[in-house]
Amino acid sequence: MKTVLIGVGQAGGKLATEIANFDADMEFGAVTGALAVNSAKTDLRSLPLDTVLVGQDRVNGHGVGGDNELGAEVMQSDKHEVLDALDGRITSEAEA
Repeated sequence: MKTVLIGVGQAGGKLATEIANFDADMEFGAVTGALAVNSAKTDLRSLPLDTVLVGQDRVNGHGVGGDNELGAEVMQSDKHEVLDALDGRITSEAEA
């Protein structure tokens, strides 16, 4: 199955990285693209994936501090940035 990974938040970014690395190491070729989305600039810095920093107007790159409601608001307001970053990654080749 061909997949596009989207890691949201600190854990999501790390998980997407590990899955993409495993896929590359095993030479499965299942991961056709990967993207990490976060509101904390420091959480994105160490990731080898393409990244999108959201919520800059609300939290200035410092994250939402585990506030799920604020995180949802930030994602809702910056959804177009995330969708733009996915443009070209999700193709007919991707099944999931």
